[in-house]
Amino acid sequence: MNFGEEEALTVADATIFDKKGRHLTDVEAAILRGAWQGKTYKEIAETSHYGEGYLRRDVGLKLWRLLSEVLEEKVSKGDFREALKRRWRSSYSSGTVAGYEATSLTQPAEVPSSSTQEERKEPLTNQDGMEIVTTRVLEQRNGWVSTIDLQELPRIPQSPPETQETLAVGTLETSLNIPSTSLRSRPYHNLPPRYHTNLVGRQKQIDQLLTLLSFNHNTHLISIEGIIGVGTTALVLEVAHRCLEASCNAEATPNFPTFDAIIFTSAKQRHLIGIDILQRHRRERTLRDIFKTIFRTLESPDVIPAHFNDQLECLQRSLAYLRTLLIVDNLETIEDQEDVISFLHELPPTVKVVITTRIRTALGVPIHLECLPPDDSQHLIQHQIQEQRVQLNPEQFQALYQRTGGLPIAIIYTIGQMSVYGLPLNAVPARLTTGDFAHYCFGELVQPLRGQPAHRLLMALALFTKSASIEAIAQVALAGANSIDGLAQLYKLRLVIQQDGWYNLNHSLTREYALVELKAHPEFEQEVRERWIDWYLRFSELYAGQDWKEWHVQYEHLEQEWENLRSVVEWCIKQDRYEDFRKFWQYIKGFTHLFGYWNERLIWMEWLISSAEQHQDQPTLAEALYDRGWTLILMGKPEQLSEAGNVLAQAWNLRQYQDRIFELDLAITAAIVHIRQQQLVEAGNWLNKSKNLLTQGQIEQRKRLRYLIRIHYYEAENSFKIGDYEQAKTLYNQALELSKVAEWKQVEVYALNWLADIAIEQRNLDEAERLLNLSQPIALDSLDRRSIAFHKCSWAKLEKLRGNTAESQRWATEAKDSFKRLGMLSEVKQMQSWLEA
Repeated sequence: MNFGEEEALTVADATIFDKKGRHLTDVEAAILRGAWQGKTYKEIAETSHYGEGYLRRDVGLKLWRLLSEVLEEKVSKGDFREALKRRWRSSYSSGTVAGYEATSLTQPAEVPSSSTQEERKEPLTNQDGMEIVTTRVLEQRNGWVSTIDLQELPRIPQSPPETQETLAVGTLETSLNIPSTSLRSRPYHNLPPRYHTNLVGRQKQIDQLLTLLSFNHNTHLISIEGIIGVGTTALVLEVAHRCLEASCNAEATPNFPTFDAIIFTSAKQRHLIGIDILQRHRRERTLRDIFKTIFRTLESPDVIPAHFNDQLECLQRSLAYLRTLLIVDNLETIEDQEDVISFLHELPPTVKVVITTRIRTALGVPIHLECLPPDDSQHLIQHQIQEQRVQLNPEQFQALYQRTGGLPIAIIYTIGQMSVYGLPLNAVPARLTTGDFAHYCFGELVQPLRGQPAHRLLMALALFTKSASIEAIAQVALAGANSIDGLAQLYKLRLVIQQDGWYNLNHSLTREYALVELKAHPEFEQEVRERWIDWYLRFSELYAGQDWKEWHVQYEHLEQEWENLRSVVEWCIKQDRYEDFRKFWQYIKGFTHLFGYWNERLIWMEWLISSAEQHQDQPTLAEALYDRGWTLILMGKPEQLSEAGNVLAQAWNLRQYQDRIFELDLAITAAIVHIRQQQLVEAGNWLNKSKNLLTQGQIEQRKRLRYLIRIHYYEAENSFKIGDYEQAKTLYNQALELSKVAEWKQVEVYALNWLADIAIEQRNLDEAERLLNLSQPIALDSLDRRSIAFHKCSWAKLEKLRGNTAESQRWATEAKDSFKRLGMLSEVKQMQSWLEA
């Protein structure tokens, strides 16, 4: 039997199910199928209608880690085929694949007519329309052997399911130029997973919320109100996930509301001490944070305009074309509530807004959540004691309800205490007021942990914004000691959640109390903060990478930890940890450049410039001015280029505090500003100055070669802008040949793209196509978004000259969209003018 694509997917699915108890998701299957066919993530995205970044970063990294774990050997996108083939050979020779009969992978096993199971002759399908292979296997239980049906091996669909209709009709000319859902099989969303297996006692509120979310109902804003721990967030997530499922498969749930985008935002928490909420240790959730989340969810994280009013206008125009469910969780902890509320009321009618809050408000249509009544509380208790394996009789059920007051989170935590610590029910004190009782439940859970590694782990976990690896948690909390037992204890108590070996606190309430605990142990907080910073400094240094070889390879690790890393950096800023920030910046500046975190760069450099001035640190001040100027050049609007010129002039006046290398970098960058501003004579003068600087002083040969390449490269661009294409071609070829010697892929791909543009200008279209076919794959593999955008622009011009109007328009539109996502608004304007012309 040959081992091919279908066999590979079957083996992967069966092995994962055997080890993890779940199957491949649609998106994981799409990645495996595309990788088997040798496709890039870009190509997989085009055929699967998932975003490229989502496939590569959110799913791909976890998928290869998961396969490495279940196959018990390291695998990646490039070498997984042989690993799966080895598993197939081993399993097939023994007659089973991950616990299934080998025959079940290719055809249904024969079932005796006496089987008690009903035999199905027609194909089975699941709720996503995927055909299920019906199999029969032998199962042994307590010495008895029986046959059972297995309907666990879905055949991965060959093409994405039919997509939904969209609200907007015709061409979408929005600020983000987001594709309609007719081009996507799934809506945009960033929903976190449900943290409950069964939402008890909220059916009335679920039905009410689903009704209000229908676009047949004119309600714009719904407020879910309830005390802390009563389940407001759980209710909203349950309904949002039902809407997501309906939006992915409207036929399965025709009466549910459907959306083109479902966006979840949650206010970052403050400290909770007693019944008072005090200012937390870092910046509150703001309207700007909500804007960023919306842009990121709509797969446009790099398009965020610099100015607030531009951001607001951009979002309002874009959301007018998308049926959107926007969730704002924990409204009361938002710093600029009035601005947020004003924004919510000014959204277009295509947006449904749901807020959750612990206080009663007069916003929109309210849905009040109270503590569970006795019957529903008993259902929740029954569910929890089955999961936790706690024994209670009917009288104890009632007593537990009385002691917890029907507060869901108190019920869950109390049963966790009884399970782990063997706490008898009569040890639970008499019922307190609801708010105090929630605090009491958490305190009682933590009290037995004090002095143990689990307590230190709990407090340290409060520092991580997103899930963290076991290694990171152990280093920060326990200085590298074994953390497995402590994390297992926290997991058992439902204080943490775990996915693929990464851990996070289970709830914002848990994080609040963990921060309170941390503040109550100032010596430990000081120690853990230092280890937190030290861990991420070493992590950043390890994966900083160099941009003159395969400049993207190591950055995947930084991207995976970006949320946690950003939290550390911003805490250093808030605490004026000047030296620590300087170290971080040296390690991550290349990553923030390549991945387009330009707004963070501008904000952080503004702080660093101010701090360097206060410290009278002239070398750092010069470098920060340079980095801010370079970021403004990348963004490219006329006013930004003007500011870049001013900032670089300030840096030039401080060049005596830096070395010759810095002065050389600054001179080349000044030339770039003038090129972008079409001030070509001034650009030539700066490039001549750069060549003079290169001949002066002692510069290590490898660096000298790199700077010579840069000078040739920008001399070529200057000649191109003048119209001297032959001179530009000569200089680009010189830069290209030298970049091969230096193994500098980044320059190589850009130089090839420029040579293609020269060929287009000279009407040598076959040569242009050859050059683009050489450079574009490198750009795609490198994840260099700027280069990818410029390649699309070149293809648009090439196809126009060939008379392929439709192809030209397609490439031009894609180029414009890419420039827009990068915030390169000058290029966006140029492409729009070119399209109209």
